[in-house]
This record gives sequence, structure tokens and C-alpha cells, in this order.
Amino acid sequence: MSLNSALRFLSIVILSAFCLSASTPTVTLYPPVDPVTKKYDEGKSCFSFKRAQLKEITKSNFEWDLGYGFLSIADEDWFTLHFKNVNRSVIKDLGELDWDKPFPVPMLEPRPPVETGKQPKVTIDSSADTHKAWAAATQDMAKVVLHHMYVLHLKDDADDFYVMFRVEELEQHTRCAISWRRVDAPKPQEMQLPKIWLHRAIEILLIYS
Repeated sequence: MSLNSALRFLSIVILSAFCLSASTPTVTLYPPVDPVTKKYDEGKSCFSFKRAQLKEITKSNFEWDLGYGFLSIADEDWFTLHFKNVNRSVIKDLGELDWDKPFPVPMLEPRPPVETGKQPKVTIDSSADTHKAWAAATQDMAKVVLHHMYVLHLKDDADDFYVMFRVEELEQHTRCAISWRRVDAPKPQEMQLPKIWLHRAIEILLIYS
């Protein structure tokens, strides 16, 4: 390989790595209660995908979407969402996935609107008998699992978009690093009738034509 070819190859590699880093930013979340000082601070526990900032930057109790360190079930960390009245966001764990391997983005139906004057209904099931089924079905929160990919449909009065994020590093009850991307919303799948129905419909049209 010539020197020019080697330099060209190296530049492509560097550019590719730069583009990947630019398109997939990372952020590290920490529990609101410091394990050493026991002081309470949500600044590094809440992240806004809309503004791509932690709460310590936004200084807002309303401008955040994903929370870490607020919920632990069976001594395992869970992600939580911001359940303000206008927030209809939902989340789903897609399992262990990588950014470099293509995978479909599932469509998530947002939570129903909350009537004026009422609070959103959020249930947490930690019982031994029913927790597993609840954990698999809930879209209000999700267990934090290393190298798992999550899809988040952010929906409120002002915004409606999808985000994917992956858990890159995890120390239970201590820290959680995620990489994330804003992605296109999945398109609704067109309803497809079984072929036998289509053939039968054609037969009926031919009979009565």
C-alpha cells in the first residue's frame, strides 16, 4: 500500500469515528442521593433529550425526559420517565443490541391524555407473583440493563419524536452511561389482508360482474 493510499485510508477511519461520535453522543447519569455525602441533587439524574442537557444545566424541574436513580426493584436500577400531566411519553427495552447492526424501530403508542385536574396513573409491581409479567408489559419505566437498547417515544403538547439509547456502562446504584440518537418515527404498517381473502374477493367480483 502506498503512502497516499495509507493516509487516505487513515483519514476515512478517523472521519468515520468522528461522525459516529457526533451522531451518537453520550451522557452519564448518577443517582440523586450521593452514596458518600448523602446529599440530594437531581442535577445529574435527569436528562432532557429535547435540549440534550442534564438538569444541572437546564435548571428546570420540567425540562427533562429520562431519570436514573429514582427507582430500584429487587435491588436493580430502573429508568423512569417524567410524568407531568402533558407528558405522554413511553419507553421499551429492545434487549441487547449494537448501533452498528441494523434493527427496526418499533412503533410505541403514547400514553392517553390526562384529563384536566387529574394526575397520570402509574403503577409499580414488585410482587414475586406478578412482577415479571408487569415488567415485560409496562412502558412507563424500564429496568437498566448493560448493553441493552431502548426506544423512547417522547410526546407532549409541544414535541413528538423518537429517541434510541443504549446502556454503555453501568454500576448499580452508582452511575449509568448511555449513548443516544434521535431517530425517525416508524411509519405505520399498511394493513395487509391474507391472500386467501384477496382470492375470494376476486372470485366474488368475477361471479357478479
